Order: sequence, then C-alpha cells, then structure tokens
Amino acid sequence: LVKEFSKTRSHPSLREIYNSEARVWIELLKPIWLSNPAQLAKCFPMEAGLFDVAIFDEASQIPLQSAFGAVQRSKRIIIAGDEHQMGPSSYFKSGTKEPMDLLHQANYHLQKVPLSHHYRSNHPDLIAFSNKHIYNGQLKAYPSFKSEQPIQHYFCENGVFIQRQNKVEAKEIAKAIEGRLADKKTIGIVAFSEEQLNCIWNNLSAKTQDKLTNRIDDNTAFFKALENVQGDECDHLLISFGFSKNENDELQHRFGPMNTANGRKRLNVLVTRAKETISFYCSIKSTDFKLSDNESVNLLRQWIQFSETYSEGAHHHFPHQLSPIEKGNTLIFKSIQNDLSSAKELVTLQNVLKRSGWKIEFN
Repeated sequence: LVKEFSKTRSHPSLREIYNSEARVWIELLKPIWLSNPAQLAKCFPMEAGLFDVAIFDEASQIPLQSAFGAVQRSKRIIIAGDEHQMGPSSYFKSGTKEPMDLLHQANYHLQKVPLSHHYRSNHPDLIAFSNKHIYNGQLKAYPSFKSEQPIQHYFCENGVFIQRQNKVEAKEIAKAIEGRLADKKTIGIVAFSEEQLNCIWNNLSAKTQDKLTNRIDDNTAFFKALENVQGDECDHLLISFGFSKNENDELQHRFGPMNTANGRKRLNVLVTRAKETISFYCSIKSTDFKLSDNESVNLLRQWIQFSETYSEGAHHHFPHQLSPIEKGNTLIFKSIQNDLSSAKELVTLQNVLKRSGWKIEFN
C-alpha cells in the first residue's frame, strides 16, 4: 500500500490489491464501504463472507438480480426499504417489465421489523394523508414547537389545460418560487408532468432561473417532474398539479404516471417529501373528478379533497399514547415509561423533541 500511495499512475485495480497481502491493511483502514451493487461487483472478489454484514438501503429500488453479488459476499444482510414507495420507473419505456426488487423478495423470506416512527416532517399533518390511506395509521410523528401552517392549497380559478400545459397555474407557482428562494430553507418544486415543469421554468425570470440552478447545484433545491421524485426531501415543497379542464370545459382523466398501477406509490412518495410545508397548486376541484375504477386516480381525488379542505388544528398533535401536558415550549410527560417499549426509544424521543424546539420534563 505504501508503494502504491507513492505512485502517480499505473495503479492496479482495487480488486487486485484486495487479493494481495495488502488485504489485512485495507480491512483495518477501511472497515466500512459505501457502494452500489455494480461497483461492489467490480471492486471486490466474489468470496463468501467477505463482509460481516451488508446493509441494503432503499431496497425497493434494487433489482433482485443486482443484489445477489453483495448477498454472496456477506455473512449477514439487513434489507431496509418501504414497500409503499418505488424504484426507478419504466413508465417511458415501452415493452419492458419492471424487475422484481430486493425488498419484495425479502418480505417473503426474512424477519420483518416495521419502523413506525416518522422523523422527517415537523408536523404530523404533513404525513396525515399517507398515514391514513397508505400506512393504516401506523406512523408516529412529532410536531415542532413553532411551525408554519403545514399544508396550503392554492386554487387557480382560471387555469386551463391547453397543449399539455397550464400557464395560469405555472405563473402562480413561479411567483411563489421567487419568494421561497429568498430564504435559506431547502425547496422542492414538483410538477405532475414534464410539460408543466417546462412551463413553470419558462415563467421564471432569468435571474430566478440562475438562483434556482445554483440552489440545485448545491443540493438545497430540486426541480423535478413527478416521475423522477424518489429519495428527495426539502423544507418547503411546492407542487403544481397542472392537469385541468380544457378550453371546452372538459376534464380528461389522463394524469400521466398517476394512471398507471404504481400511481398510488408515486403520490405517496411525493406528498411525504416535506419537512415544514406543502403548497399545492391546482386548477380543478375534487368534485370535478368522475367516479373511476382506477385506484390511483381515486386516491389522487382524495388528496385534492384533503388539501382543499385542510385547516390546521388548534393545538399540536402527539401520538395518542403520549399526550404530554404543554406549558409554552415545555412538554411534561407523566409515567412515560408505561408508554414506551425501551430506554432507547425514550432517548430517541427526547432527542427528536429537543431538536424540534421543545423542552422536556418527566414526572
């Protein structure tokens, strides 16, 4: 290794070094590796038990066949993922079948440990819709002491869907983007189609386009169509639905990726990205939808109804089994040991609430 460090060219591959007497030092110096399946196969020899444990994150995005190499090289495996979210889409690929993912297969063969605590959203209402319709109310979320109204619905009354774009709605969300870029909070902008995303971009000033591009480059913003949203998160999420009635006052129930079998997963991914607020821009009402036998379209109608009828409760929402007493920014818990399963969970709860601006007292 010392010899290789001193060289400036003609380096052997990592696989070649790993198969040499340098292996023991590599394992001491670098006991943890971050990789994807392709790089793992390229860099490490196919040897059983090479790693003590392999952790697969976002396993719903890993095709089953791509995981075999890492599984073979590991003594133990931990597979983490959400079956209600999805991997990279084949929506625009014709004649292709989506491969079985690693998480799907693991569900049949490995012990399943559900993770019910949700830590991204600063207000439980941000995940209330998904919690009810996707996760059967099993997610637990904790509110921050101070927060904006978490869900804001903007109805663009004169929005019309012409040539796959809604220019009125695009102008409205463009104004909001300019305002949000003024602060340092992270921002996400999502449109339900590439055409609407392009329309929003064209309605931004050149100065705002430059600002947004810089924010995207330094990973404090993302600007994507629904199809490409996965694994992103932001403080403030702005969504343009775009689809609306046409010039003949007709609503065509053609909502792009939302019409596919995985549409409900796409919607779930989208509406769980925000930490602080979701601003939803829409030019139709939930009552404009016709009855549909498409489960994803029905869920979309329910989301719009949830958004347009949302009004924040008078006080913070804690998981029902906790129910602390609130005094200003102080939470007082009584007999909390009866409600939590372990000391680790208590420490986690305390850390999460402190990060959210609360002071904690136990009686």
